[in-house]
Formats: sequence, C-alpha cells, structure tokens
Amino acid sequence: MNIAHEDILKQSLSQLTYNGEHIQIPQREKLNLYMGIGLWSVTNRLSIGLPIDVLQMLLSAAVLRSKMLEANPQGISKVIILIADSMAVDEGAEKKEVSRIVSIYRRCLEPLLDALKLTENSQVILSSDLARLAEYQEILLSLEQTPVLQTLKEDQEHYRYIHTQTAITRYMHLHQNVGVKVGWICNDSSQQLDHSIEHELLKNWDELKFDRIGKAVCSDSRIQYLYAKAGLKQPKTSTGQVNIMEGCPYTAYDMHNRYLFKVERDRNTILKPLRKVVNHWRPIVKVCVLLKANGIVKDTLLPGSCIHKTNDVATVQLSLNYWTNLPTINNETI
Repeated sequence: MNIAHEDILKQSLSQLTYNGEHIQIPQREKLNLYMGIGLWSVTNRLSIGLPIDVLQMLLSAAVLRSKMLEANPQGISKVIILIADSMAVDEGAEKKEVSRIVSIYRRCLEPLLDALKLTENSQVILSSDLARLAEYQEILLSLEQTPVLQTLKEDQEHYRYIHTQTAITRYMHLHQNVGVKVGWICNDSSQQLDHSIEHELLKNWDELKFDRIGKAVCSDSRIQYLYAKAGLKQPKTSTGQVNIMEGCPYTAYDMHNRYLFKVERDRNTILKPLRKVVNHWRPIVKVCVLLKANGIVKDTLLPGSCIHKTNDVATVQLSLNYWTNLPTINNETI
C-alpha cells in the first residue's frame, strides 16, 4: 500500500470522525457501509431541508470505503443510504409532505455523491421499500421477542424507533453485506466511546445509545459503528444573539438557521461566518482539499476558486456558499 495514500485516509478520518482509527477493516466480506438519514424529530417534527452538514458523514463513508478497497483490492464496496420516510410517517408526518421532502433530499444527494465519486458505488433506498421485504419483516418480528426489547416496550417515546432501527441495521448486516454503520454523535457522547458502558447508563438519546442497545439485542453481530462529528445549528436567543450548538447533520428547522443544500439557484450569499463556525468547517475544507489533490474525490467537491490561501474565514465563507448551491451548480435542470 502506498504509505502517503494510507496517511491521507487516516488523517482525513481523524478530522471527520471520533473513532475512525479504531475501525477494523473487514477482509473479503462485509465491505459495504450503511448510513441512515432521518426526516423527523419528536420536538420539531418534519425537516424542512437537507443541511450541508451531512457532507461530513458522507465524506467519512467515502474515506473509509477507500481504506476498505486499499485492503481488499479485488473487493466491491458500496455506501447504502437509507432515507427514513416511513419512520417519519409512523411518527405522525403527513405522507404527502414526506414524499415532497424525500424528493428534495434525493435531488440534493445526487451531485454530492457524484462529487465524492460514489454515484456508481452507492445506493439510496427508502425505509418504506425495506418494510415490504419478507427478510426484513422476519427480523422485525424476531427482535420483538428479545429480552432487551421486551424490557424497553414501556418506553413509548423511543421503543418504535429503537425496534425499527435495530431491525434495519440487522437486515443490512445479514442481507446487504454491511460491515460498518456510519452515524454521528455530539462531543459529549464521544467521551463514552472508549468505555464499555451499558446502554442503560448513557444519558443522551443519540446514536451511541441506540447502537449500544442494538449490540445488546444482537449480541452475535460483528457490525462496527463509525461516528462522524455533529453538525452545527445557529438559533438566535430572545436578545438576538446567535447561540451556536451541535445539531443533527441531516435534519433542519427554521429556528435553527442551518446551511441547507438549495434545489433552486440562490443568488443570496452566506454572510461572513462567526469564528466558531469557521473553526468547525476549516478542518472539513482541508480534508476536501487533501482528498481532491490525491484524486480520491472530484474537483467539483470544492473548486480551487473557493480556497483563499491567507484567509481561512474567506475560504470557509466561499466553501459554504458553493456547497449550498451544489445541486444547481452541476445540474441546471433542477
């Protein structure tokens, strides 16, 4: 293996994720990766659009896939992206509105996957399609009888989601050759990654807790979990101050002031970002530049015109403006 290339992938994963260096690369089998994109929040309901923060999860998947293929040069690996449409409907979203949002998400993902060289090596599916499969239904039914899920049935707020997500992950591992699930967590939860803490003791209801429950339910599973860093939301306080905080990379709501992929050309530009925003996006920009320079991603992921060598604020501002308009830049028919 080319050492320089190996170092590039290792360095990129360390910038994008909390635990990329601990993932054991599968040999010969289970080379596919899976990530889920939700549309619904119990608190804020249906998402209004796809934040550009999802780029960090997709970059993580693309880099890890490259590592897998370096170790398995004759192998085949793809990234499976599941959009949780039926899960949103089950939680109370209107089916017509969910279909509209799914269409937006699909249109936004297309040019992004192309820029990451994943168009031919990815598959976007819906949870509603998965629900029609006999193999998935068998798993769903069998998991319902497990002691862990029987215990959790009293938790009406989380039980359905836990049951469904665990079944999806199990299906992906058993029937879609998936060896790694790509998710995200906040910095708080990253402190728990190196410890074998039982799911009952994890205070945050995030992907780390859900995945620990999944491991408890399916104790024989060898699937691994890669955790990308959270996105950013920028809600304003009652006094008009911007309160920057971590947020889900794939759902957005009006009050959170997220940077969204546009489905129509937008001449409005993102204003000079705050320093905390710059500090968050700077390493992501550097990873994109590094991957592009080594041919791992396409030039369209981040053109050279976005890079200001002596001004990182300008670089981040130009990059954010480019990414939010990515669907229209590469596809004028949208």
